[in-house]
Amino acid sequence: VPEMATAMKPFLDKPFIVLGHSFGGIIGFELIHFIKEHYGVQPQHLFVTGTCAPHLTQAWKKTETITETAVAANSTEKLLGLLNDIEDVDFLKSILPVMKRDMPLIMSYPYQDKGLLDFPVTAFAADKDEVVTIKEVASWKAQTNHAFELEMVEGDHWFLSRNKELVFKRLEEAIDRYKKRMAVKI
Repeated sequence: VPEMATAMKPFLDKPFIVLGHSFGGIIGFELIHFIKEHYGVQPQHLFVTGTCAPHLTQAWKKTETITETAVAANSTEKLLGLLNDIEDVDFLKSILPVMKRDMPLIMSYPYQDKGLLDFPVTAFAADKDEVVTIKEVASWKAQTNHAFELEMVEGDHWFLSRNKELVFKRLEEAIDRYKKRMAVKI
């Protein structure tokens, strides 16, 4: 997170939006708090896709899919066997090594309540996601004192490619809302 914030620092004088998928949503959440604490700015909007709400991560980390993925010795076949709905087996096989490397970070994540986000949050949940439940995604509502929107999409945990047009559309709408607010202030 500190390295990401340092890379973003030259651009933080402009409005920005944070988007994160899966545990990337948690990283985005922590990045937002770090940037606010160290640079005094925050994004206009947070988008999370297939991401468990941060305050639920302790319980989420105990689910079979996560605990089994965290076991480095588990084979790809065993991990694939944990999921009933996989739209693109080859894609999942290609990212499993990265997921396994990320597991120590995921398993050691210590959620701390740092207060509510002061901007809107949009969360996307997939109907066949066996990694993060709809309820876990919907619980992001508890993390903001602004508008919250839950978007339901078709697909498994790796639903972004089949739903990218919808996600891009929602990002564009958030940017347009910000531009309209700024036009009114001028």
